[in-house]
Amino acid sequence: MPVEIGLWRVDDKPVRLVPGGMPTEARLKELIKPTILSEPLLIIGRQVSTGCGKVIDLRAVDGEGVLHVIELKKIRQDRAPEPTGGSKSKAMEPWNGRDWYVSFGEFPDGPCWEDGVKYGFVSAGGGEWYSPSIRKLSAGARIFTFIPKAGYVGVGIVTGDPMPFAEATVDIDGRKGLLAGLQLASNYVYTGGDEWVLPVRWLKHRPRERAFWKSGLFANQNSATKLRNRFTLEQLTAELGLETDESGTVPE
Repeated sequence: MPVEIGLWRVDDKPVRLVPGGMPTEARLKELIKPTILSEPLLIIGRQVSTGCGKVIDLRAVDGEGVLHVIELKKIRQDRAPEPTGGSKSKAMEPWNGRDWYVSFGEFPDGPCWEDGVKYGFVSAGGGEWYSPSIRKLSAGARIFTFIPKAGYVGVGIVTGDPMPFAEATVDIDGRKGLLAGLQLASNYVYTGGDEWVLPVRWLKHRPRERAFWKSGLFANQNSATKLRNRFTLEQLTAELGLETDESGTVPE
C-alpha cells in the first residue's frame, strides 16, 4: 500500500505546504545551518579543497571536536539536491574525565582576558552554538584556556556551576558582586543575550602577549570541549609548570 507524506503549517488553520524546487545546489549549501542538521554542528568551511582534486561541500565540527564532512547529492536530475549523512573524522583518544579545552574569544564588544584573570571567570555567548558547550562543565573540572589566534594562557579549576551573565557573581576584594555591574577593563557592558559565565580559580595564568602555541597543539572552534589530546596535555603541563599525579590531575 503506497504511503504519502505531507507537510502542513498550522497557524489559525492548517495549510498544506506545496513542494517546490531549489534553484541551484549553491543556494541549498547557503541554507544549510547547524539547526537543521541531525546533530548540533558548527560549519567551518564551504567548498573546501582536499588537495587531491576533490571538493568537500561542507565541513563542520561537533561539540567533541570531531570533524564532519557533509556532502550534497541529487536524487534525480528533476529533483533538488539533498544533504547526505556526513562522514566523521573520529580518531578519539581516551578522556581523563577532568580536563577541558575552553576558548576565551576576545571581541571588541566582549570581556577580555584581563577581566577573566582579575575576577576569575570565563564566558561564552554570541550565538546558539557557543554557550551550550560551556554549560556542560561543573565544579571540579580543570580547564586549559585558549585565546584564538594567540595560544594557551592559563589553567584553572572550575569552582561552581555556569550562570547567565546577568546573574553571575564574582569575588571583589573578598566579597561577592554581580559581574554585570562591574567596570571591566574591556569596557564591556552586558545588554542582554545568551551569554554564560563559568567561575574559575586560576592555578597558572599569563598575559596574552606570552600565550603559548606550537604546531600540533589542540585547538578548535568550540567554546568548550573535552581535552583528550595527550601531546597538548604534556606540552601544557611542562610549559605552565604543573605538577601531575598518575591520574593527570593537579594536586590542590
